[in-house]
Amino acid sequence: MKVNDRYSRQKIMPEIGEAGQERLRKSTVLIVGAGGLGSPVSLYLSAAGVGKLMIADHDSVNISNLNRQILYTTSDIGRGKTECAVERLRGLNPEIEIIALPEGLNDDNAASLIAAADIVVDCTDNFPARLLIDRVCRETGTPWIFGAVEGFCGQIAFFNGAGETGLTDLFADLDSQETGDTVPIGVVGATPGVVGSIQASVCIKYLLGLPHLPEGRLSIIDLNNLSIQNIDF
Repeated sequence: MKVNDRYSRQKIMPEIGEAGQERLRKSTVLIVGAGGLGSPVSLYLSAAGVGKLMIADHDSVNISNLNRQILYTTSDIGRGKTECAVERLRGLNPEIEIIALPEGLNDDNAASLIAAADIVVDCTDNFPARLLIDRVCRETGTPWIFGAVEGFCGQIAFFNGAGETGLTDLFADLDSQETGDTVPIGVVGATPGVVGSIQASVCIKYLLGLPHLPEGRLSIIDLNNLSIQNIDF
């Protein structure tokens, strides 16, 4: 191993090594949403050498995004998020493949995109998109990582794609609630940074085949008092 190898500091870990790095290189991850959560998720997965990232987001960069969506700069305002994301991530790691999906995830493409991924990372901000991910992941047997943020708090859960548990098991009354577009909520920029970083670490652990994935558990992170509460479901 060369000292100046891009991945040298993670390959010296016994959990990764050369074999683990090769597993990451051969992996495909679908990131749904390139905003506050999608920014740290895509940055860390790119830096880790995940071989193929598909990034789905139909939105463009707005000035109000910049307090938390660290993929973007002021000069990106008005441009499509996936276009900007691809430029930034290729600059970070030109060795991997990054595919922009500016149409976002929808009923027409969800099945094919999710089936092509080893794992899906939910970085959206609305329940209709999450319910679509949940349904198609159950149908295709694809694992996925749920993430949500508000204020100083965040939530994370891992679903194995086997259909044993899903989003409607976690939030049992979703089907009876109004799940239209949500009103923007307040969030401090560091919160999605923390939650997205944990999502990225769970994703990397899954791709490496490591144990102790947080399956069947909702983790609630409160940055006000630096606590994590785990709730089994």
